[in-house]
Amino acid sequence: MDMMYEKLETKFNLLRLDRVFMEHVNDKLHRQWKRTCGTLSAYWMENGGITNPQQARSKVKADCRSKEDWNHLCDYWELESTQRYSDQMKVNRGKQVIASRGGSRSIANHVFHMENIIRHKDEADGKVNFRRYYYNIYHALQARRRGN
Repeated sequence: MDMMYEKLETKFNLLRLDRVFMEHVNDKLHRQWKRTCGTLSAYWMENGGITNPQQARSKVKADCRSKEDWNHLCDYWELESTQRYSDQMKVNRGKQVIASRGGSRSIANHVFHMENIIRHKDEADGKVNFRRYYYNIYHALQARRRGN
C-alpha cells in the first residue's frame, strides 16, 4: 500500500496527517482495486484459471502493470485457501432466495437519491409530496428488480 501512496505523492500533495482525507483516499483506492481485481480475476478464469493455471499465467492481461504483478495475482488465485473461500462464497450466493437487484447502492442511498430528486422537483411549489415520494421510491426499486 505504501507503494501506491508514494506513486500518488509524486503527482499530488497528499495530506497524510489529515485522517479524514486519508480515509477518503483509502476508500477510493479500495473501490478501484475491487473493480480492477474483479476484471483481472475474470480474465484469469477465462484463460484457464483453475483447470489450467500455467496457461492462464502465460497470458498476461494487456493492462496489467507487469509480469511480476500478474504472477503475484496468479499465485494468490491458485492458493488452496483462496479456492476454498471462493467455493464457499459461490455456495452462499446460491442459497439466496431473493437475489438483490439494488446494485451497489444500499436502500438508504436509494432513499437519499430519491429524496434529492423529489426535493428538486418540488422546490418550485414549495411543498413535499410524500405520496409521490414513496411512489417514486417503490417504482425505482421495482425497475431495478426488473433490470430496467
